[in-house]
Amino acid sequence: TSARNIVSVEQQNAAASSAVAMSIDMNTTAGTAARALKIDSEQTTGVVAEIDASEITTGKGLEIKTTKLTTGSALDVSDTSAETGTRNTVNIVQNSVDALSATALNIQSDGGKLGVMIDKNYTDDTAATVKGMHLDVDRTGGVSTGTDTVYGLDVDVTNLNATGGTITSYGIDINVTGDVGGDSKNIGLNVAVTGADTNYGALINGGNVGIGN
Repeated sequence: TSARNIVSVEQQNAAASSAVAMSIDMNTTAGTAARALKIDSEQTTGVVAEIDASEITTGKGLEIKTTKLTTGSALDVSDTSAETGTRNTVNIVQNSVDALSATALNIQSDGGKLGVMIDKNYTDDTAATVKGMHLDVDRTGGVSTGTDTVYGLDVDVTNLNATGGTITSYGIDINVTGDVGGDSKNIGLNVAVTGADTNYGALINGGNVGIGN
């Protein structure tokens, strides 16, 4: 039961700046059953695969590159457990309160018509509160001078360089379709603002306000 390594690969020369501790060159070009690396673990606790990159400063802890994707994925995470307990299928934690300029998740899409897609489906016969996305922003600190601004959601849309056609841009597009069963009600936008010296439920700077078509 003591801790041990079944296989250990070590490169212990700190001056070997171009060394690769282990390289796998997989040349199979087709076959959905082929794997360059497969880990089959029967663990119920602990960590199946761990990367300790605690000394990384300007480098990367993990890098995945693809140059010929068609309908495949650079990263595919699948959770098929039927366990009803609370869990996170993907958990990203930026865990230092002193890292004031850190971004926990950064997504950049330079191609494709859709940047981020969330398709939330929930099926159960028990009444519940279901959310497609929950955004919780808590800002604390004893600010005494300067201008301090907090945004729960900041949307910046820029549409430029068109030379013709009908060009329409939306900052936020909300569509709500409710159930006709029971005592049903739809709310397109619900705003509650309290606690400040001055509270605005809506502040519109520029443009027109249209009701209906």
